[in-house]
Amino acid sequence: LELIQKKFAKSYETTVPVEFLAHFYRQPPCRGAEWVGKIKDYIAKNFKQSNFRRVWIYDHFNRKILYVYPFGGS
Repeated sequence: LELIQKKFAKSYETTVPVEFLAHFYRQPPCRGAEWVGKIKDYIAKNFKQSNFRRVWIYDHFNRKILYVYPFGGS
């Protein structure tokens, strides 16, 4: 959550939409769902103030997308 908060606090100057990809590659995600809920809540509450068009969370170990916000759309 702390790393996601740092990225959300940054400002990006660009003429194209920016998507945020958070991913696990050095260690697998924590077991249990509590951390996921905290991250999802933070993203939902802070998304409109961010510079991102979409946020992705990807797990390299299991090779799957864990979360996308907002889901769908362009």
